[in-house]
Amino acid sequence: MARIVAACATTHSPGLGGWIEHEDEAKRTCVLAGLEILRDRLLATRPDLIIGISTDHMLTSPPYNMPDFAIGVAERHAGPAPGIDLWLRIKPFAIDGHRPLARLLVNEAVKLGVNFVPHEKVDFDDNFSVPLSYLNPGMRIAFIPVLVNSFVPPQPSPQKCYQAALALKTVIETKWTGAERIAIVATGGLSHEPGGPRNFDVDEAFDRWFLQLLAEGVAHERILRECSLERMNQAGEGGTAELLAWMMAMAFSQGPAEILAYEATHVWRCGSGLVWWPSLARVAPRAAGAVV
Repeated sequence: MARIVAACATTHSPGLGGWIEHEDEAKRTCVLAGLEILRDRLLATRPDLIIGISTDHMLTSPPYNMPDFAIGVAERHAGPAPGIDLWLRIKPFAIDGHRPLARLLVNEAVKLGVNFVPHEKVDFDDNFSVPLSYLNPGMRIAFIPVLVNSFVPPQPSPQKCYQAALALKTVIETKWTGAERIAIVATGGLSHEPGGPRNFDVDEAFDRWFLQLLAEGVAHERILRECSLERMNQAGEGGTAELLAWMMAMAFSQGPAEILAYEATHVWRCGSGLVWWPSLARVAPRAAGAVV
C-alpha cells in the first residue's frame, strides 16, 4: 500500500532563478537556508514520488477554458517550457511521471465528486521548475503535477480545493495497490500581485497572519473559512490565491506546521515562505462527498 511520507509548501518565485542575486543578501540567505532544510527533510523521507500542487499560469490551459483542477498523466514531463528557461535561468530538464497512478487519480476522484482534467502535456514554468530545481537534485524522484486554478476567476473556493485534496488522499490510500512512498509538495504564494498596480508590494501582515495560523495548528475548517478568496485578493490579486495549493497540501496533514523561513522579498515580487508539516493525517479521511 502506498504511503504519504511528507507534506510541505514553498514559494515558487521566479526571482529564485531569474534574478536571485538582486534580492537583499540577508533575505536571500534566509530563504535559501529554508529551501536547503526543506530539501534535506524531503529527501530524508525517501520518497519514490512527488505529487506537486500548483497554479496554472495559463500556460497549459487558456483562460477561456481553465479547469478548476487538472493532473498531468504523461509518462515523462519536461521543463521549463521553451523561452521560460531563459527567463528563469534554469536549464531544461526531464523528469519521470507516474502514468498509472495519475490516471487512477483522475478516474477515481470523479467518483468522489471531484473532476481532475487529465493533461498529456503540462507546460512547466516557475510553478514547478523553480521548486524542483531546489528540492529534487538530478530530477531523480518521479513527479505528478497537479494544477489548481488560482488565477482565472471564478476560482474554486478554499473548501472545494481542500475537498479535492481529500479525494486524492482517499484514492491513494484505498484504491492504489502500489507501495510507493509519496511526498506532497505545494508551491506558490505568498502575497503578490503579478503585473498589477501592486507588482512590487508584499502584504507582510497578511503573510505572517496566514503562517501563524499554520504554525498554531488552527483547525483546518477555520483556516479555510478565514483565508477566503476575498481575503487573499486583498493581499494581492492574481497571485496570493496560489495559497489554494497550500490548502490542498494541508489536507494531508494534521497539527501545527513548522515555518522554515519567511521574508518579504519585494525584489522577487512576493512574500517568500516555506512550511513543513511534521504530523501527517494517517487516518483514512472521511469521504470527500459533494464539493463546495
